[in-house]
Amino acid sequence: MVTKGDFELTPTEAFVLGGTFLIHDLGMGLASFPNGIKELKKETIWKDTVASLLRKKYNRPIRDDDFLELDSAIERSATENVLRLLHAKHAEKLALISWKDKENKDIF
Repeated sequence: MVTKGDFELTPTEAFVLGGTFLIHDLGMGLASFPNGIKELKKETIWKDTVASLLRKKYNRPIRDDDFLELDSAIERSATENVLRLLHAKHAEKLALISWKDKENKDIF
C-alpha cells in the first residue's frame, strides 16, 4: 500500500517504521493528552463535534445550556470522534510531550 511492488527494508528501517506506527496510534489514546479530557474539551473541534451530536439528537438548533450537562453517550462519542480526528496531528508532538508526576516534575 505504501510502495509499488516489493520494497525491502533493513532491520533498522523496519524497527524505525514500526516505532512510528506505534507513536501514531498512541495519539488515539486519551492518556496521550497530559491533561486528559480537560485538554481535549478545550479544542474547537470538541465543541463543534458535541454541537453536531446534540443537533442530531434533539433535531433542533443547539442552545448554550445544552452543553452544560452532556449525557455520557454524547461525551463518549465526541471523545472518540475527536481523538480519531486529532490523533495524527497529535502524534507529531507526542515524543516531545511531558507529563507531571506527584511532585510536579516533568516525566517523559
